[in-house]
Amino acid sequence: NIDNELETGYCFPIQFDLHAANEKFHSLMEEVKSKSEKTVVNGKERFHCGLCDEVCAQLPVHVGRNHAELNFKCSQCPVAVGSGYLLRLHEKVHLSQPIPCKICGKEVKDIKNHMLQKHDETKYGKIKC
Repeated sequence: NIDNELETGYCFPIQFDLHAANEKFHSLMEEVKSKSEKTVVNGKERFHCGLCDEVCAQLPVHVGRNHAELNFKCSQCPVAVGSGYLLRLHEKVHLSQPIPCKICGKEVKDIKNHMLQKHDETKYGKIKC
């Protein structure tokens, strides 16, 4: 739905309180930012999460996946995630046809996200599927 996408940034109708979900996530992010520190790993800037001590590249993504309430609900399936960004990433699975990963052969709809989540860049190098 192009009107919904232009209005909210999401591809499908929102069937939850988007404002409340965003408020909770942003409040959590402020707390995490105040407790987290920037660090450098292999010459790249990373964040040391103040909640779990994990080092991550993108603090908002880490928080959405690991610490946030699952308030962002997909209207097309039962999936719920911790941030609006993760919901927009998830929505892609409903929009595209699956393609096989050149490394593991798994059929996926979001190859970029699959590569980031399942295949270590340092082990395989920059691979374009």
